[in-house]
Amino acid sequence: MKERVWSVLRLLPSPRRTPFTFYYLIVLLLTTILLHFGRPAAVHHLLALSSTDAVNLQRHPLQALLLSALWLQDAHWLIYAAIFTIVIAPLERR
Repeated sequence: MKERVWSVLRLLPSPRRTPFTFYYLIVLLLTTILLHFGRPAAVHHLLALSSTDAVNLQRHPLQALLLSALWLQDAHWLIYAAIFTIVIAPLERR
């Protein structure tokens, strides 16, 4: 019985075996909290810098693409956490 439980637990992702997945989820959680509780002017400025609109992509394409990957809206963080845990973590482990 213990061997069966242990084999199931080994399949679950962990920060030690899949660090990118978990660190990225922590960053997404922190930026989501910042969007929710931050000063509106500061949040607007940060979102404008990371916008993927045509002007921003033309002027600063790499910055816009990288920064846009850091922002999620409110409750969507939980959906991303589930997707990353189920899909991305096993891929990272391989």
